[in-house]
Amino acid sequence: MLIFLLNGFIFMISSAEKNRVESILDNEPTKETIATVVAIDLRSTRGGKQPWLVINYKVNNEIIEQSFAEFNRDRRTGRKYLIQYSLEYPDMFRILKEIN
Repeated sequence: MLIFLLNGFIFMISSAEKNRVESILDNEPTKETIATVVAIDLRSTRGGKQPWLVINYKVNNEIIEQSFAEFNRDRRTGRKYLIQYSLEYPDMFRILKEIN
């Protein structure tokens, strides 16, 4: 029973965090830029090793580095994405599209 409550609590926190980021990106000032994949990192998950793309992008002469799970099988460094980030919280971003 305790495990179910703990899992439910973790899900609620994760969902609230995602909703906050989406709200900030939808309602506060943002900017678009190009992010570049600089590395592919294998991270352990319940289902085994999962590839995460490590990207970086420049904001006000500062390099921001972020990572996210990549479910696409065509992974490689050097890939570029158009992203939208928050001006107040530049580490909050969302991918708009891949740039070929």
